[in-house]
Amino acid sequence: MSKPFFTIGSDPEFILQSKDKELADYEFVEAHDLIPDSDCRKRIGCDGCSETGELRPRYSSDPLIHFKNLQALIRLSRTKYVNSLKKYFHLDDIRMIAGSGLGIRPVGGHIQFGVALDPFILNSLDRYLSIPLLFVELEPYNVDRRHSHSYGTLSNTRSYNYDKRFEYRTPASWILEPEIALGTICLAYTVVWESKYNGLKPEKLGKEVQDYFILSDKKKLKPYLTQALKKIRKMELYPQYLNQIDYLLKRITKDKVWKEKENVWKNWAYV
Repeated sequence: MSKPFFTIGSDPEFILQSKDKELADYEFVEAHDLIPDSDCRKRIGCDGCSETGELRPRYSSDPLIHFKNLQALIRLSRTKYVNSLKKYFHLDDIRMIAGSGLGIRPVGGHIQFGVALDPFILNSLDRYLSIPLLFVELEPYNVDRRHSHSYGTLSNTRSYNYDKRFEYRTPASWILEPEIALGTICLAYTVVWESKYNGLKPEKLGKEVQDYFILSDKKKLKPYLTQALKKIRKMELYPQYLNQIDYLLKRITKDKVWKEKENVWKNWAYV
C-alpha cells in the first residue's frame, strides 16, 4: 500500500530593525508601520500582534519545494519593504532578525502539516525536532521567549480546517540561516512521516523535561538529544534528505548556536 504524501507549510516570524548614522544601535521597527493593512494577510504580512512580521510561503508536499517558496519570499521581503524605508535610512542600516527575537519581541517558526494531529505525532515532534533544535538556539533569548512570554513551550499546537491540518508552534524562528531553515523543514517532514506511517509512538515528555526545555537546560536534556539523534538516523526519509538533515545535526552536536543579531537578508545573500 502506497503512502500518500502530505503537505508542509510554515509561517516563520521576523523582526525589523533600523538605525541611522546618529544612532549607536538598531531600533525596533513595528511591522505594521511598513506593511499596510491591505497586505497583512498576504504572503508577507503581520502576525497576530502586528508588531512582528511573518512569511507565509506556499505549502508543498515536497519539503525542498517548500524551502524554495520560503527562499523566494525572503528575497521579496527585502526588495518590497526595505524600499518603504529608503527615504529615511540607508539600505545597510535595515535588517531582518529571527531566532527567538533578541529579547525585543518573541518570534516563532510555526510549521503546518496536512495531516490530522494525534498525540504520537505531537510527542514525536517534541522529541525529535524541538529538543534537537534547542541546541542551536541562543541563550538567554530562547529562555526569555519561553519562560517570560510562555511562547514556544513543548506541544504547542493549533488545529484547523476541521482538524485535518495542524500547526506546530514550539520552534523559534529558524530562518536565520538558509541551511538551518532547509534542515528544519526536512527534519520536520521526516519526523511526521515516521510517526504517521511507520509506527513511531514515543511517550509524552514529563513535566520535569518540559521545564528543562523552557529553561534551556542543555546539560539535563543531553541524554534526550542523544536518543533523538539515533532515532532520526533510522527514519525512513532520512536517506532521502540526508545532506539537509545532517547539516543541522552537525551544528547541533558541535553546539554551534545561531547568531541572533545577524541580518537574515545578509545570511541568505540578499544584501
